[in-house]
Amino acid sequence: AGSWLNNGGVFTPGTGTVTLNGTASGKELLSGGQSFYALTVNGSGGVWTQDQTITTTNNFTITAGTIDARSSYNYGLTVGNNFSNSGTYTARSGTVTLNGVDQTISGTNTFYNLTKAETTNDSTNSNLTFPASVTTTITGALTLNGLDSNDKIAIISSSNGVTATIDFTGSSTFSTTGFLSV
Repeated sequence: AGSWLNNGGVFTPGTGTVTLNGTASGKELLSGGQSFYALTVNGSGGVWTQDQTITTTNNFTITAGTIDARSSYNYGLTVGNNFSNSGTYTARSGTVTLNGVDQTISGTNTFYNLTKAETTNDSTNSNLTFPASVTTTITGALTLNGLDSNDKIAIISSSNGVTATIDFTGSSTFSTTGFLSV
């Protein structure tokens, strides 16, 4: 499988998953501003370099292979459901935005910027689940914003009683509106 290049055409994702399964480097990922429902990378040794910000309205999964946010452009990634990484996500200086309600991050990850906001005024917290017994590294900024005292972001471990660790390296920062539950 090769590059995904949408140079302005209409892509209607429905509820399907687009799977990139090539096993060589040098591939490009250009969505043409169109969202994916779910995007999976499953190509051992395959490397796809982003040519723009990528959006999934559901899951983003790297089973094997690499997604690279492209050096000097630092394209972002917006994920509507879960972010799962068993391969490599090279964030560069890009931002991963989690814009769903209850979302899970799995695998060992290093993010430059990671952002999540609770935006629904429904007196229900949004859960952000981090992997138990794994360190998630932030090298830029972690921004978590609850909406109000009734609509917080709850940070939880994927396994009760087992620690999930968030490591801030270098000059990384953490900011919040204060509406968090940890």
